[in-house]
Amino acid sequence: MSYSARGRYRAGCSCATEGGSRDSKIQVAIFQLLSFVLRGGRHDVPCPEDGRMAVDMVFDLAPDFRLAIEYDGAYWHHGKEATDARKSDLLVWSGLVHGVMRLCEEPLELIGGGDVSFARGSQPVEVVHLTLLHLLHSRRLVLRPDLYWNIEMFLKSSATRLREEQIACWECSSIALELDVLAEVMQPDGRRPRRPRIWRRRRAEGIVRRPAASV
Repeated sequence: MSYSARGRYRAGCSCATEGGSRDSKIQVAIFQLLSFVLRGGRHDVPCPEDGRMAVDMVFDLAPDFRLAIEYDGAYWHHGKEATDARKSDLLVWSGLVHGVMRLCEEPLELIGGGDVSFARGSQPVEVVHLTLLHLLHSRRLVLRPDLYWNIEMFLKSSATRLREEQIACWECSSIALELDVLAEVMQPDGRRPRRPRIWRRRRAEGIVRRPAASV
């Protein structure tokens, strides 16, 4: 095993990237799945303001909105929250992207409101599901109509189902319930699956459907 100049584990994958480096297998797998759903994207993109820095993934989600997605593994990013926050600010300030979403492995703390938390040991497809759910409920961007359709069809048709406890965001849980993409949880005595807790909360608060996305 070897490591890149930026301290990333180099897998044996020969996937070509814009920066010429090779990243961890899980990061490459996440990019490939997101690129399939979001129709393209760039991987390991150099930052114009600092040639030593690169962005893990960049996606054009709308004509006027380009999103950077950073994969933050707990081993390499523990204690580096301030550095990661400065990088996010620099990426936006440079004009390379309009927003940054960080995928943070537990127990890392979330840096921004658009960040996603996932449990250690999560499979790439599970991290992708969490990312796509978060994109659906984001109020700070308007996705292209085709991307909304792609995301919903991917989530509905996937054999993977998230358990409710895997989703840290209440709005993401609410959307997953509405799309019917949560895993069924059987009761201990084998009776019919019990209703997710998010369903009971929505009913108690009188919420029937999620609010429409706004700018």
